[in-house]
Amino acid sequence: MMLHVIKSPARAFDMIIDAEPWAVPYREALRGRLNEPSGTPADDRGTPAIEGFEAARRRASIARWDAGADTWRRWTQRIGALRARFQREVGAERLLAWLGFADFSDHCFADAVDFGTLELPAGVSFARASFAGDAWFADLHFHGRADFQAARFLSRASFENGRFERNADFRHAVFLHDARFTSICACQGMTFRDAEFSRDAWFRYSQFLGPLDLSKARIGGEAGFGNCLYAGDVDFSEAEFRDNGGFEQSIFSGKASFARASFGRHTRFTKSSFQKQPLFAGARFFAPCHFDDTSMPNIQSPVAEQLKALEQGLREA
Repeated sequence: MMLHVIKSPARAFDMIIDAEPWAVPYREALRGRLNEPSGTPADDRGTPAIEGFEAARRRASIARWDAGADTWRRWTQRIGALRARFQREVGAERLLAWLGFADFSDHCFADAVDFGTLELPAGVSFARASFAGDAWFADLHFHGRADFQAARFLSRASFENGRFERNADFRHAVFLHDARFTSICACQGMTFRDAEFSRDAWFRYSQFLGPLDLSKARIGGEAGFGNCLYAGDVDFSEAEFRDNGGFEQSIFSGKASFARASFGRHTRFTKSSFQKQPLFAGARFFAPCHFDDTSMPNIQSPVAEQLKALEQGLREA
């Protein structure tokens, strides 16, 4: 593994640090971390292993948010300007990814929030955060990873028309009201494993270019997954659909598992296309399931093939 050696002038490094006053106490520690190999777990978390750094970044994110939208926009513009100015400098992008990561983990948003008009230049964490009012992330472009693991949405949540460039993690998230993910584009992996949707969950007209995981998810209201492109593998195994489920007019390009899933009311796969044989082993249907005009690979067992040959022979006799 090649070392990520700093070759940029010290002035470039110091200018980036000085632009984020909260990071100044960690200047030398950050300088040392930039000499460590890239692609380490620290990069995956967006966090260099420096004592106190995460807490300071989280306090800065919350203070910036509390200062208002104009303050947030000036910050994103500053991050963008630094990125453009030092794009050829080795180590600059990595440093800006650490400093530009917004951290709201464990924070309680007491009022309605609207991030849709703002930018998140280097990823964000809302892990274990709670949203007491409506949470609007519509039209938001998530440039980095989006961590909503175990977040709690106590009112309506909207991610409509959002774009997730990196992995999006909603494992164990709780949605007590309607959740709208209509027309999103997930460029890499997206997971809702063990998520709880108390009411409707809408994902219609979305594109999932990487794997999608809703295994063990529970949806209490309408489940709208129709008119979607599932380019990667999808996993709905052990998911619980307590109301109607719609998967109609969708394209499943990868493996699709509904093993041991539970469908409480009408479920529709009408006019959907499976390019690989879907798995429904152990699935339970408590109401009619519609597969009208659904296309699947014609995969038969050896016994079925022998029966077909026997029938053909009897017709020809």
